Amino acid sequence: MSASLEAGGLDHSRIGLTRVKLIVLGVSLLLLILILFWLGIDPRRQSESHVQENLKALGEAAPAVSVVHPKPEASQHQLSLPASLEAIQAIKIQARVDGYVGQWFADIGDRVRPGQLLARIEAPELQQQAAEAQAAIAEAEALVAQASSDVRRVQAQFAQLKADQQQAQAEVGQNQAELKAAQSEADFARVSNQRWQKLVSDRAISLQEADQRAASWRSAEANVRAIQEKLAAARSRVLAAQARQAALRAEVQSAQARVHSAQAQVAARRAAWDRIQSQLAFTRVTAPFAGVITQRSIDVGSLVSAGGDKTAMFDLARATRLRAFVDVPEGDAPAVKVGLRTSLTLSEFPRRIFQGTVTRTAGALDPGSRTLRTQIELENPGELNPGMHAQVKFPLKSGGGYTLPSTATMTTPDGLRVAVLDGQRKVHFRLVKPGRDYGQEIQILSGLQPEDEVINYPSDDLSEGTQVHL
Repeated sequence: MSASLEAGGLDHSRIGLTRVKLIVLGVSLLLLILILFWLGIDPRRQSESHVQENLKALGEAAPAVSVVHPKPEASQHQLSLPASLEAIQAIKIQARVDGYVGQWFADIGDRVRPGQLLARIEAPELQQQAAEAQAAIAEAEALVAQASSDVRRVQAQFAQLKADQQQAQAEVGQNQAELKAAQSEADFARVSNQRWQKLVSDRAISLQEADQRAASWRSAEANVRAIQEKLAAARSRVLAAQARQAALRAEVQSAQARVHSAQAQVAARRAAWDRIQSQLAFTRVTAPFAGVITQRSIDVGSLVSAGGDKTAMFDLARATRLRAFVDVPEGDAPAVKVGLRTSLTLSEFPRRIFQGTVTRTAGALDPGSRTLRTQIELENPGELNPGMHAQVKFPLKSGGGYTLPSTATMTTPDGLRVAVLDGQRKVHFRLVKPGRDYGQEIQILSGLQPEDEVINYPSDDLSEGTQVHL
């Protein structure tokens, strides 16, 4: 039994020794593992700490930047420009005569038709001038009548004198014929008398018969002389009539000149009358075209005068069709042509788009702003009013290249340049060729690639080769 107890104690001693060994072995292994872990981790921690310190030092030395990449430009882009809507036709209706407003018949907001009476002007001074002009016309017409009467009287005298001259000329002709016949008779009587006187000397005939022949010859001679006197008298009447005709002709010309002068006075005074009548017609102020009265600047009794913006009585606008003027930048001007369709948006109608058309351009750039004045017209559906602000969008074809934010570019004396990063995050400046300026973006035609990293908002402190970090 004791042997059994001894054997049992020995087994228990072995079991306790084994447990102690296992505990010692486990502790040794744990210490070994801890030593090996420490030997492997500590250099790594030191290396990482060193790297972090280097990175921290580098971060404190290199500036931080943000970069953008060039974006390929779309085949089309929209150019958006501000504009103000205007009526297709708008005028200020002004007074054409001096006076005061007697009545007005249209007010703000009224729609009027062409020729509609808007106001009536009282012009007493002009009416007095019309009365004076009418009296002057009557006076000039009386002068014309008097001068015309003088012309007719002198012409009647001239006609009578011409008849007298013709009668005297007829008597001259008759007397010449009688003189010729009397002269023939006188010559025959003279020859006969000579013959009879010779026969008397020869005592062939009686003395009485010879005396009869001599008396016949003397009678024929007397008749010739009488006819010659009548012929001279007729010729004197012809010459007197011709002289009187010359005097009357001058008198007729003088009377006709008076008639022409009086007629000229009548014409001048009628012209003055017509001018005054045309001015009196302007006392009726009418609408030149259909539209809406947008302003009334007069009231009954208001004094108005001809000419000048200060005498505007009404503002009239035709807004069934509207127009807008925009100034297109120089880079986009070649693409804007007459007939180009545009779209207009207004803040008052955020969900609507109105269509317009380019109807004309200035054809030349403004030397100050380097822009092209362009007119767009559109139909008014009824909701739009002149004076509204609009954004006009032009669909324009792009010229290729890339786009960059305008904040990524720098303007230098040599041209436009950008700051590009290389693989080591170093800065390199590069000149680029710009295209259109879209406002927030700018077109780059050459000098960049899509993979380039371009610094956005480059500072003035950056220089070539500067180390940066993102």
